[in-house]
Amino acid sequence: MSITTQSDSASNSAENKRFRSVAKKGDGLWSVLGPVMVPSERDTEGEAAKSDEEIEATAHEWMKAGRITKVDTNHNYKENGSVVVESSIARKGDPDFKPGTWFVRVEITEQATGEKIDKGELNAFSWAGPYDKRPFVALVKHPLEALGTTEKSDAGPYPEHDHDVTDLRFRDDSKVVPTVTGAAFGHVHQIKGTTRTEKADGHSHPLLIRAD
Repeated sequence: MSITTQSDSASNSAENKRFRSVAKKGDGLWSVLGPVMVPSERDTEGEAAKSDEEIEATAHEWMKAGRITKVDTNHNYKENGSVVVESSIARKGDPDFKPGTWFVRVEITEQATGEKIDKGELNAFSWAGPYDKRPFVALVKHPLEALGTTEKSDAGPYPEHDHDVTDLRFRDDSKVVPTVTGAAFGHVHQIKGTTRTEKADGHSHPLLIRAD
């Protein structure tokens, strides 16, 4: 587990931190609470999102393996003295996290790490693990054309907004013919896939597509 920077944060302001709480105690101890894995949220490599069941199994395996001190900074794989003191799965009605989210609280004593948290330079947790990419062949039925909208985003320099998607076409191999979204606040996003737009002005949007 790593303490890192959420790449899609609009700024280092407190409201954009993914940590739900930050407490600095008199003895130099920081305590931060935040999500590690969120259902249906793709990872930073664009890989498929995990289901509730996969997230719960991963969280349980991680704790059973006794890795509570295996916390580094920005995936440098060097323990920074932090300790996971709470680990839980959000249930329906949780006021802070989407149901199924694995969230943890970490106590941090390293001064340099704590100061970066205070400044918002470190504002999220990130989990890494080994995996294999294996090619496979699948039969996929797809429309020739589609339309829809992007999901809303409040990242980047603009208020919360979405974009129209009116000209989405597919090749015979199901891949998207590159296109662009409609404009919002004077900017557009390129579309090269079916799950998320390309970044523009520091943010991107997941796609909501329906057959025309």
